[in-house]
Amino acid sequence: FLEILSGPLRPAWTNGSGRLELAGSIANTNNPLTPRVMLNRIWMHHFGEGFVPTPDDLGTQSEPPSHPELLDYLASRFMTEGWSVKKMHRQIMLSSVYQQSTANNPEYARIDPGNRFLWRANIRRLEIEPLRDSILAIGGTLDTTMYGRPVDLNKQPYSLRRTVYGFIDRSDVPDTLLNFDFAAPDATMGKRYETTVPQQALYLMNNPLVVEQARNLVARPEFRQLSDNVGRIHYLYERIYQRPARSDEISLGLAFLAQTPSQEKVKPSGPSKADPRGMRTKVKEQMAKRRGGKGPPPEFKVREPLSGWEEYAHALLQANETFYIN
Repeated sequence: FLEILSGPLRPAWTNGSGRLELAGSIANTNNPLTPRVMLNRIWMHHFGEGFVPTPDDLGTQSEPPSHPELLDYLASRFMTEGWSVKKMHRQIMLSSVYQQSTANNPEYARIDPGNRFLWRANIRRLEIEPLRDSILAIGGTLDTTMYGRPVDLNKQPYSLRRTVYGFIDRSDVPDTLLNFDFAAPDATMGKRYETTVPQQALYLMNNPLVVEQARNLVARPEFRQLSDNVGRIHYLYERIYQRPARSDEISLGLAFLAQTPSQEKVKPSGPSKADPRGMRTKVKEQMAKRRGGKGPPPEFKVREPLSGWEEYAHALLQANETFYIN
C-alpha cells in the first residue's frame, strides 16, 4: 500500500493484480483518511459545505476542518456501523443542527457571517436531478421504477423516469444539464460549481415538461373537486411548497386569477396579438413554406394556451421556493 499511510515495512500484494487488496487497504480501519474523506462529502451533501471546503483535497494544503472533533466522531461511527452510508444519512438528518431553520440572528451573523459554524441552516439550490424529479413528482407523473436502461432526457415525448437514469454522452451532454451546472462527466469533480444564468429561468418558463406538470396539477381530481378558489390556492401551495398559503399569498392568487380569464370562457375570434394559437398558425404556415409545402417537421407540436389556473400553477412552479432548499 502507499508508504505514507502504511510505513516502509508494508507487505507486497500477492493476490492477482492487487486491485482487491488495494480496495481492502483503502477501506480499512487502519486507514484513518478514507472515512474522513467520505464523511466530509456526506456532510457537504446535506449542508452545502463540508467540514473541509475542498472535498478533493483533505491534507496539509487544505483548510483545517471547521469541526475536527465532530469529523473524527462521525468517521469512527461510520466504521463501527459497518461503513453504512445510509446510517450516516439517518444520524445527520435526525440531529438538531440539520433541523435548524434558515432564520437570521444578527448577533450570530456578526460573529460568523459565513455561517461556518452552522448557527442556522443554509439556503441551497437543488441540483438538476432532484429539481427535475421534484417537478415531475409535484405533477404526479414521476416514474419511480428501479433499474433499467438509460433514457434520452431530451427526446419527446419526454421520459418521466428519474433523472439519474438519463443517458449521458460524454462528448454531448444535454444543454439542460449543463445549464444547471451538471458535473463534467470526463473529469473528477468532488463538488459542482454553482452559477445563476438566464437559461435556468427560461427552462422553468418554457420547457414543455414543466408546462405539462402545471396542466397535470390543475387536472388532478383532488383539485377539480374543490369548489372555491381559496381552497384550490391552498391545494397548490401544499402540493408545490408543502405548506399552507399565507393570507397575502391568497390575496395575490385571487388577484392574478381575476386578471386572467379562464380559457373555457374565452370565445375564439380568430388570430389576434393576444391569441397564441393565431401566432402558432402563422409559425406552421411559415414552416410549411420553408419545407416546400410539406408542413412542419413531425416533432413540431401545437400546444393549447394555458388556462388561468394552469398559468397560476406554472407561475408557482417558477418561484425560487420550488428549487431552493429552505
